[in-house]
Amino acid sequence: MASGYTALPETRERLASKQACLDFLRQAAADDASTPKPETIGTDGARQTITLEAISKGVESLGRNRARYAAKIWTVNGWPRPDLGQIEYRANWEEHAYECRGRMLISQLAQGFTSESFEPLP
Repeated sequence: MASGYTALPETRERLASKQACLDFLRQAAADDASTPKPETIGTDGARQTITLEAISKGVESLGRNRARYAAKIWTVNGWPRPDLGQIEYRANWEEHAYECRGRMLISQLAQGFTSESFEPLP
């Protein structure tokens, strides 16, 4: 059993204006808010759940020229294991943290996965 994590190098992008940077943060937050979905179960018993873990409290002001938004999106997939009498689950996630410093957008992205877990078949 294993889990893993990969952080991508920080990126910086100069946007057209401070407002354009703030608009990017607001759009990222809106996109994330529409991402979660309740558990779905397929005809074969496979299941998937997508959840949003807030890291920041929405788009946060950090002062006159700074703001940030950060979240982690979890995707959990499960499938029946009749040979074990269990459902096997695996989860992966994508974390993003964005910060505006004036019109400079600083992005930090990471991805990871967890070890499998099990629960009894219903």
